[in-house]
Amino acid sequence: MIHDSGQRVLRATCHQRAIESGATEMPKVRVNESFCKGCKICVEFCPMNILKPGKDLTIRGFVSPIIVDEAKCTGCRICEFYCPDFAIYVVKEG
Repeated sequence: MIHDSGQRVLRATCHQRAIESGATEMPKVRVNESFCKGCKICVEFCPMNILKPGKDLTIRGFVSPIIVDEAKCTGCRICEFYCPDFAIYVVKEG
């Protein structure tokens, strides 16, 4: 897990990148529950803390992450890059 001071730096970097790019599209996080094994890597690495473990089991018997505050998502795609099962991805919707 990233230390608190490291997370603050990472959050600032993600926000700065979004501002500099002039992003007008809202990023949306999507979870493919049929791929997710509930490892929570995405939850641990999300710099904006928009993901948390869900409560319900998927059809495969795992607990997928849920999105708690998608408006805070910067679209940095860290969750997508770290997911070992390609179960989470970010799309831009305008």
